[in-house]
Amino acid sequence: MVPGQRARVAATAPIRLGQHRIRRESDQEAARACQSAWSARESAEEACPSVFVADVPAAVTKVLTAARRPLAAAAFGETATAAGWKTKPSWALVAGADQAINPEVKRFAAKSVEATVVEIEGASRAVALSHPNEVADLIREAVRATS
Repeated sequence: MVPGQRARVAATAPIRLGQHRIRRESDQEAARACQSAWSARESAEEACPSVFVADVPAAVTKVLTAARRPLAAAAFGETATAAGWKTKPSWALVAGADQAINPEVKRFAAKSVEATVVEIEGASRAVALSHPNEVADLIREAVRATS
């Protein structure tokens, strides 16, 4: 991608997230997950535990739920100036029980950039909290491989 150039836009019809139109398929998947997670329940307090932190202790879940803020829709429209994965090795962590972004989507993205993939079965979106040792191992592996 040329610096400043927008990523190729998928041929699917855009969906709306607030005032923003989401065009790219990968972004649409994330937007749909956010929309369904938040709109299918009466409040974020009800959605957060089952969608984002299902495998985290209840006391931690309560604090995370209270502190959670909505995703800024502007994040879906930001322009990338370079694709680091084209010139640098990549690693990906797939949380097997992620209810916010389908693990299949994560696997597809990791494969498309030829990433080294680590999967943690049963891990929720909050995998860094529920499986900190495995996440740290993945980070150390990436650092060793690129240092």
